[in-house]
Amino acid sequence: MWDLGEPLTGRDATARSFEGVFNRDEPRDPHTWAQFPAQPVPEWTVDPDVVGRCVSSLGKGVIPGLVAHAREMGIQLPPEFDDLNSDPPPAELFQLLRDIAFHYFPGLAATDTPAQAR
Repeated sequence: MWDLGEPLTGRDATARSFEGVFNRDEPRDPHTWAQFPAQPVPEWTVDPDVVGRCVSSLGKGVIPGLVAHAREMGIQLPPEFDDLNSDPPPAELFQLLRDIAFHYFPGLAATDTPAQAR
C-alpha cells in the first residue's frame, strides 16, 4: 500500500493489511468527527510537595527555561519565579508545569483551575 519494502520480521510478514481501513478517496472533515466528553477524574491526585521533593538536579536546571517559556506564552507567574536563583515551593513548580501543559493541551484544563484564576 505504501511501498515500505520487505517486512522486517516474520510477524510483520503475517500481519493483516490496513487497506480495508484506509480506503477513502478523501479524508473526512474533522468537524464531522464524533466528540467525546472528558471523563470525570478526582479533583486532585498528586501531592505537589511530595513531587517537588524529588526534583533532580537536572530538573532544577530546567526550571529557568520553563519560566522563560511560560513568560513567552503569557502565563501569569507568582512572585516566587521572579528570582531564577531561588528555590520555588514544590506546589508552585508543579503548578507551572500544569500551566504550560494546559497551554499545549487546553482540553485537559478544567474551567476553574488555579492556573486560570491567577
